[in-house]
Parts: sequence; C-alpha cells; structure tokens
Amino acid sequence: MSIAPLTSCGSADSDTGGGNSGEKPASNDFIPKAGNDLYGQITNDAGQGIQGVVVSDGYTCVATNTKGFYEMKRNSSAHFVFYSIPKQYKQKSAEFYKPLSEDIKRYDFKLETATVNDNHFFLVAIADPQVRSDESYRRFRNEGFEELKTFVSTSALPVLGITLGDVCHEACPSYMTPMRNLLNSLSMPCFSVIGNHDYFQVNDSKTTPRSSDTFEKSWGPTWYSFNKGNVHFIAINNVKYSDGTSYKGAISPEQIAWMKHDLSYVDKNQLIVVYYHIPIRDDKNYEGRSEMLNLLADYPNRILMCGHTHYMRNYVTQAPLKVEERIHAAACGAFWHSTINGDGTPNGFSVYEINGNQIVNNWYQSVRQSKDYQIRLLHGDAQFGGPYGTYTYGLSSDYIIANVWNWDYRWKVYCYEDGILSGEMMNSLDKFHLDAWACGYHIGVLQRAASDFEKYTMHEFIYKLKNPAAKVKVVATDGYGHTYTQNAFTTDFSEAKEYK
Repeated sequence: MSIAPLTSCGSADSDTGGGNSGEKPASNDFIPKAGNDLYGQITNDAGQGIQGVVVSDGYTCVATNTKGFYEMKRNSSAHFVFYSIPKQYKQKSAEFYKPLSEDIKRYDFKLETATVNDNHFFLVAIADPQVRSDESYRRFRNEGFEELKTFVSTSALPVLGITLGDVCHEACPSYMTPMRNLLNSLSMPCFSVIGNHDYFQVNDSKTTPRSSDTFEKSWGPTWYSFNKGNVHFIAINNVKYSDGTSYKGAISPEQIAWMKHDLSYVDKNQLIVVYYHIPIRDDKNYEGRSEMLNLLADYPNRILMCGHTHYMRNYVTQAPLKVEERIHAAACGAFWHSTINGDGTPNGFSVYEINGNQIVNNWYQSVRQSKDYQIRLLHGDAQFGGPYGTYTYGLSSDYIIANVWNWDYRWKVYCYEDGILSGEMMNSLDKFHLDAWACGYHIGVLQRAASDFEKYTMHEFIYKLKNPAAKVKVVATDGYGHTYTQNAFTTDFSEAKEYK
C-alpha cells in the first residue's frame, strides 16, 4: 500500500482530488432540449446506458432515461455535476462527481458493477481527524488509521467509510489531499462531509467568509447522496461562516430544496443516513433544522450522524419528529493532546453493521483496544489532576463509576458484587457532569484551558456498593443484546498518555 509522504503544513496544494474534468461529447448521439446546458450519459462496464440514475448539480435532480442520458439547466452557482451512486454499483468516492467548466456542457460517467453482496456491510464513521501538523498526521496514520486498516483487512463483510468533517485543521491545508488519499487507500471507499476547520481563510482575511475550495479540490461537492444496498446516504454541509473566523451550524435553503428533490427518488422503505458535521439536537434557532427533519417524516428507518464536539453522545431529537442523532467522539480526541476525548472516550471510530434497511449492530472501536473495551471503571472518591488543578467526582469510597461511552437509552448497566447481581447503576447527571479523570489529565496535568476541555458527559453511571470490600464487576448490555464487562479500576493516566 502506498502512503502519502509527510509534507510541511502550509498553503493548499494544487491537486484537484478525485474529481475528473468534464468531457466534450464524443459523438452527436444525444441532443438536449433547448435551454438545457448540462447533460451526459451514464454507462456500465459494458458501455450500456443505465436507466434511473439520479444526477444533480447540487440544485436540480434528474434521472437518466432508458439509454442512460440525463439533461438539465445548470444552476449558475453549481460547482460540480454528480450522480447518486445506485445500489449494485461500486461506491467510488473520487469518481461520482466532476467539476464543472464554463465551456463544457457534456459530462459522462462509467459505473462499475459491485461484485459482493451490497445489502450486508459495515459502516465506519470517523469524526474529526483534524490533522493540524506533520506530527498529528503521523499520529493519525500510526494510530487511528492503523486500527482502521486492521479492522478492514480482517472484516468478513465489505466496509464503507464516512468522515464527519474536520478532516484537517485550517493551520494545515496541505494535508487535505494526503488525508483523502490515505483514507481511500484501503478496500474501504471513504466519503466525507466538510467541517468548520475544513474551511480556510481567503487571503488571510478576517472579514471575508471562509472558503471551501481546498476541501472541494480534494473531496468534491460538499453535499451529495449515494446508495449502498437498501441504504440511502445524504451528505450535508451545515457549516456557515459569516466572516473569516465566525461560524454557526446552518443548513441552507438550497440544500433543503435539493434534499427534497433527491428524496423524491428514494423508496420509503430504505434506511436514510443523513451525515454532517455540527450536531442539530433540539436547537430551535438552528437554520434549516426543522425543514431538514420534516423531509424525513415519511421514512421510518432514519438516523443522523455527526461529529464536531470531541465527545460521544447518542441523542434523540424531539421535535418536529424523533430521530436518533449519533454525535461521534473525535479521532483526534482532545485535539491530539492525548489519546482520549474530553469526556474520556478513547480516540477511535464507530462501526455500524447494516443488513438490508436496518442497523443490526454497533460498537465503538478504540485505538489499540479490543472490540470488547467499552467501559472504564473508577472509584467514587478518586482524585485526578496535577500541578495545574485537581478534579473529583465528589462521591465517597463506597461508590463506583462506570464510563460507558457508547451508551444510549437502550443500554442497561449493572453492578455485581462478589459475582452476584447487586443492582442497576444510575446515570451520574444528578451528581456530576464532568469526567474527573479526563479533566484531571487535560487540565490538571497538561494545563489546557477548562473552557475547551471540560466536556459535559452524559454516559457515566454510579452505584453505591453494599459491601465496599467486595470484588466488583460492571456489566453493560447494549440495544443489540451484546454484553460488555469491566472489573479493573483505572487509577492513573497511563491510558490517556500519547503512545510511545
């Protein structure tokens, strides 16, 4: 496998990424209707036209005819033409789009038929690699990517990857293309959405809104869709800059209109995976949030995936409809200062097993840990810190704490004393909302700012032991019936420190 060499951080390189330039018509076998200035043909391996492929410029969606031809009037704001990869064809993240040129009207695509079962696969969700230096690229390559490579190479199922934004930091745009190449160097195709750090200042201006050009040169359009088996994936750009530094989460009206048109071609029984960077939760002031959720009302199988926060939280929106929003921990953890996120979640990625239109399994894969590592066990009276501060849980010595980072409302967490079920553990939010272990290391030892490293944690559980001298075991069962156990207490920072 070829890995991109280290390159100094600086201005973005000129690599145009996976998008191929448009092609002039090879023949006069298709004449578009008057006024339509964007058209082409989509064919299969044998050169035969494929009917029903949805093609878009990001504003209008059309489907190919019986001979595989499409046509539309190009939107003046469009940067790309792309097709929604149909099921039974290979997902190629560098070949589903082409950048538009003013003097070219015809853009053809050739699809390759999938040779494996398209309906049963693993989805890997990677949030916030946020490469910001030569050293952080080295760490991602040797840590998170190495874990990913092991998983993909040993998987019994095909694997599809998505990144949830912040592929790079604005201090290091030159790594955007090497990261694209690295993440697509396995048998796993990897698609990405744009994050706030993937935007870069225009001529160092603090007044001009940041640009997505560097991201687009490497990854293509910032919103698009594709299919795999009975799953329809929708990528959304929900980062809106008002100047060179200020941004917020928002979904543009143009994307809402495009998504509505895109979904008009999708069967109501398909699983819809909408992925983006900034969580929407139940923020009523979030532009486009309600409109986007309403588009999913007729699709009972749906899920939202995002990153941005550098903590793990499995949320369920309440209005205008209930949708599970999986907020993923960062691959870079606490901005590459350690090997954990601000809530104690280890650096890593999430894995979803999808069969048909259902997610049938899910776990969080920590770097350099087994699949079964899902719980950290701590003493209630533990103190963690260093010369710059100390954090505690504020509990007595007869309490125990379990950090169950992939927890959601379907999980159950129990405490066993001397091998006998003692009782169900309760969520810690009535007592505390910070992980003292993670805060003690990042703030107390590394002297990082509390405003950035104190992360509201919703997946810790507490239990008051009946016998403080008993041998303790925590057993957690997820919504798919898988059981995870932990009986070893964490008492130092060895797990949080950078790997040697």
